[in-house]
Amino acid sequence: MMDTIARFADDVHIYSIDELFARFDKPLNHESWLSLGLEIRKTVWKEVRLPVGAGGGPTPTLAKAASHAAKRIEGYRGVAVISSDEERVAILKQMAVTDVWGIGSRLGKKLEFMGIHSAYELSKKSPTYMRKQFSILVENTIRELNGEVRIAWDDVRPDKQQIYSTRTFGERVTSSNELHRALVGHCEAAMAKLRKQNSLAGAMTVFASNSPHDDTAFYRKSAYHQFEGRQRF
Repeated sequence: MMDTIARFADDVHIYSIDELFARFDKPLNHESWLSLGLEIRKTVWKEVRLPVGAGGGPTPTLAKAASHAAKRIEGYRGVAVISSDEERVAILKQMAVTDVWGIGSRLGKKLEFMGIHSAYELSKKSPTYMRKQFSILVENTIRELNGEVRIAWDDVRPDKQQIYSTRTFGERVTSSNELHRALVGHCEAAMAKLRKQNSLAGAMTVFASNSPHDDTAFYRKSAYHQFEGRQRF
């Protein structure tokens, strides 16, 4: 599933065993984002036979809110995109405060005691005041609910158990030398991420595929190698 979704994105970060964040450098309008989400769902089902939901937004927290809407709010077909303030408010008003990413049940009870029951009500609170009452996490969450990027992928997850380096080529690769250089570059990027979190590697998988939008049949090739013991790069 992760490999399939990664083909569509400029970069991906695995968040959990069944969830990832994907970054897209190319700006798209609302309808294009919805079409992309539907295409990803369709491709994952076709190739992996897993039903997935897709949520998009300008911040990680709003992307998670859109993902919640895609799966749990009536009217969305497994895909939701927050690309306007109207859509943001509409979704946040239908989310309990405990449905907000980073707000656990214990913190949620404290917020509910203060009269904050929905994600929208939380978004209307003063970030600086809520930081004094709770923590910088709550401040950042409120700012993200209002469209301000304050949370990086690596700030909100433990050390990765799997490190990915993937990218769609800007133009077609037609020679083995070009492909070799690209794969070496991705290995170097993955090793840099590995060193950054001071981890060791036990195995690696290298894969390449053609575009799922090609007229020809889809082709994917991968190679797996297990190291002798854990390796530091």
